[in-house]
Amino acid sequence: MGLCLEGSEDDLVRRKQELFSLYKRAAEADPKDPTTLADYGRYVYIRMNNHDQAEPLLMAALKLDATCEVALYHLGILVHRYEFVSSLLRY
Repeated sequence: MGLCLEGSEDDLVRRKQELFSLYKRAAEADPKDPTTLADYGRYVYIRMNNHDQAEPLLMAALKLDATCEVALYHLGILVHRYEFVSSLLRY
């Protein structure tokens, strides 16, 4: 699901929301497909910058398939960034 994200700011927001809706529909259509859930979680995290919503999606993908590479990779990035920011905030 790759749409070109070029154009005005309004176009970008509209396209991001459109892609979000497509990923959501795909996950609802096949909630037992770990790759779909992982791709949805990846999009929510990377493009929508929403780790709170992405984490449960990535975890759900891993519950279905503990070897799902997309989920493992992006959950690892999410956790690493969270821990890095948390360590900075402690100082």
